[in-house]
Amino acid sequence: METAPELRVSPSLFPIARLPQEFRDNAMAARRLTGSEAAAHVWEEAAAEVEHGLGEALLEPLTLVAAALESGYTRSHLNRMLRDGKLPNSGTEGEPLILRMHLPRKPGFGIAEGVVQPASSQAQAARAVIEGED
Repeated sequence: METAPELRVSPSLFPIARLPQEFRDNAMAARRLTGSEAAAHVWEEAAAEVEHGLGEALLEPLTLVAAALESGYTRSHLNRMLRDGKLPNSGTEGEPLILRMHLPRKPGFGIAEGVVQPASSQAQAARAVIEGED
């Protein structure tokens, strides 16, 4: 029997990844403070649903355009990483796909919670325009 791949989510990049533990803490508090097993069960079910959703999101195959937006790297750099075997290709040679769980993150990209930065510098943005990247 094949085991499921280990899924890692960086809490600094995905604040929602902290919710399952917070929901479980709420379940424990509901039991301790109110003795309500029903309320605790609701919190535990919510934690399980969020974990399931995170797992599905991490297994989602991304196009190079989507991967570039999420990673901070350019499409050409991600394509080079695929060609060099540094990233597994979940698509075809003509239509490469990268699973979100394999996506590298450019250092410093998206550190501020809820902020999406299309380029880490003006130089990177200008280079992307010159090279014809989205």
